[in-house]
Amino acid sequence: MARTPKYLWEVQKAPSTLDYALQYIQLGWFIVPTWNVSEDGTCRCGRDNNERGHKPGKHPQANLAPRGHLDASNDPRVIQDWLSTDPDCGLGISLAHSGLIALDIDPQNGGVETLEAIEKEHGVLYSDCIAKTQGGGEHRLFKADANTSYPSSLGAGLDLKHQGYICVAPSVGVSGSYQWFDGKSPISKINPSLPSELPKFISDKSRPHATSYELVERGGVPVATAQTFDDLKEALKCVDSDDYQTWVNVGLALHPYGENGFATWIEWSKTSNKFDASVCRKKWDRDLDTPHSITYRSIFRLAMDNGWTGPNLKSASSQVLLEGESSSHPLSFDRAVHSGVEQVSTFEYLLDDFISVGVNVLAGPPGIGKTTLAIPLAVSCAHLYPVDYTLAPLIRRNIIIVTESVIQVQRVLYSLFTWGNTGARASDFEERIKVIPSQRLDAEIVCQVAEEYRTWTVPNEMADGGTYDALPLVVFDTANSVFEIENENDNSQVGRVMALVKQSFDGFPVIIIAHTAKALGDGESNSLSPRGASAWSGDAQGIYQVFKDGEEADSPRILRATKTRFPTEFNELTFNLVTNCQDHKDILGYDNRVWFQHSIARPLADGERLSAKQRKKDEKQWEAHLELCEALKNQIRSDPDHAITYYTRMSTAKGGVAGSQQRKEKAINHLIGENIVEQFQLPNASRNAKYGLRVNEQQITNNELDNLEEIPF
Repeated sequence: MARTPKYLWEVQKAPSTLDYALQYIQLGWFIVPTWNVSEDGTCRCGRDNNERGHKPGKHPQANLAPRGHLDASNDPRVIQDWLSTDPDCGLGISLAHSGLIALDIDPQNGGVETLEAIEKEHGVLYSDCIAKTQGGGEHRLFKADANTSYPSSLGAGLDLKHQGYICVAPSVGVSGSYQWFDGKSPISKINPSLPSELPKFISDKSRPHATSYELVERGGVPVATAQTFDDLKEALKCVDSDDYQTWVNVGLALHPYGENGFATWIEWSKTSNKFDASVCRKKWDRDLDTPHSITYRSIFRLAMDNGWTGPNLKSASSQVLLEGESSSHPLSFDRAVHSGVEQVSTFEYLLDDFISVGVNVLAGPPGIGKTTLAIPLAVSCAHLYPVDYTLAPLIRRNIIIVTESVIQVQRVLYSLFTWGNTGARASDFEERIKVIPSQRLDAEIVCQVAEEYRTWTVPNEMADGGTYDALPLVVFDTANSVFEIENENDNSQVGRVMALVKQSFDGFPVIIIAHTAKALGDGESNSLSPRGASAWSGDAQGIYQVFKDGEEADSPRILRATKTRFPTEFNELTFNLVTNCQDHKDILGYDNRVWFQHSIARPLADGERLSAKQRKKDEKQWEAHLELCEALKNQIRSDPDHAITYYTRMSTAKGGVAGSQQRKEKAINHLIGENIVEQFQLPNASRNAKYGLRVNEQQITNNELDNLEEIPF
């Protein structure tokens, strides 16, 4: 039988976006249509790529899915309808709906380094199902319970995406296309790779959905519970949705609550004859994030003015004073304090004349060692410090460390206990320090624990014989691992966190450890400040910066007070690092060498840093001078009997020693002065070259013998 010519073979047509989508929904995944980018790299939605808040190519199409990923579907008829409307759309997977969670590795923001550090300590975060993102990163997919919450970040450049969506093949972004790695695709025709079980390191960080917590308003944006939204829906039945300004104001009030607020707003908007889903979505995404003072309490008031007789307004609006109440206003005259002219008020200090009680932010670049520096400094406030410690605080208090790096903190404390010369017993450390693994939570939930912490005080004897009960120091290490903030660059969100912490932890000393922007580097800079919104700095009692004083890896670390509300006795601390190792059993029971490190802080004297820099500079110059002397000695040994100018002027291309003529002349004179090189009159001396040089081997031998005599046996 004749073989079919190759040119007549059927050419396999590339799968369409619809083909991809239908394969995804066969896996039980929920799809949402996204915009994609055009061939010129601009978003197909028509908005400018650089517009604030715009995620070009990645955001859902509001005309097809008004509620974004909340409208994701796995109904083939809906999918086909979407793709017939826009065959060139991108595809997103709504993760929680699909029972998935994605580990997003962003190499441009340190994700690879963060992942390597985690996997080195906790094992590989392995998945069978991995996609390449448009920016060259990865999405590792795992199975996850839709009703469980997970932290949104595991560190710099390493995010967990669960209550949201990710773009998948064949979507195209500004930086490239989304693709499944070979052998890692869930829609491969041969041996498809499905998402793996969640690694223990991630599953251990899970928590019940936040709705199981009781939320009580303490300030900032009012907290809205599920009951609040039910009440709002009832109240809005008494509010006219045809009035444009009312429509906008209701949107402004609900906008802080994300998609839950949008769902309530659009449900009410549908009661108007003017309703247009695409207009609603555009208005929500683009125009409702301007600063305003409208809250959902305004909706309840408007509804009551229109005859609504729903739930008691005070319960709905929490602790807000209403007209006619007899309670004193928070800013009333009867809350005034004395002027201070007859009685001097003093600060309560954490570290005397350096860090005071209040919310303080300690910021530094990733990887500079903030935890190693901050933990011994914090623990000194429990009077656990070396016997000759110069920063011993007056007041003793207990220490609470809420941290994402539990093992690192434990090793710092072990190092301090074992080699810190504190004279304290292990029981002293256990009684005065609590180490609590962090969970990324809404600030409202974090602050609920303040009342429990408030009971753990330490009595300090006063001058009059009484006692002063000092509140514990609370360290949040780091801000990113404790406080769930959707956008760390949003001043209103960060300001809300700071306001809640200041109000709930009133009277506490608090240190929030934060990262500075990676682009600023780890050296000294006037621009170093906590990464993200300026509210971290503006709302804090004190701001303290950690930086490296020099370019070398072992350069001293400096802690500088950049903003305080009182004059400091000293402005900077430096740290001596104590490093040791011991053999301990590893996870498999084998002996393993473990390194430990802690720091000892001390104040810097005026001019000390400048003197140290000059001393280090002089040492480097001296080392370079000795190296040049050695090189010239070897050159003179191999090519003797020439004048000084012969060696100082010879270029490296002709075999000369590298260095300026002036430096080489200085080095040769040094060798002559040490009698290592000797001069002699040349037989054919000229006016410019009277003396030749040769190495004095006998002097070198004598020097070596002198050095041997100094070695003790």
